[in-house]
Amino acid sequence: MESVGLDKAHAPTTTTLALAVVAGVYISLGAAFSTAAMASTGLFVYLRGQG
Repeated sequence: MESVGLDKAHAPTTTTLALAVVAGVYISLGAAFSTAAMASTGLFVYLRGQG
């Protein structure tokens, strides 16, 4: 288990940055799909307090 942490700590900077960008893309897609689902169901209006 300790070797996994050491491998991550010694990974090249470009690999770490590329994985960070990919993680950000997945988070952004999840937020976009969540927003689209809320808007299409009408729940968005109630959550904003205008329902």
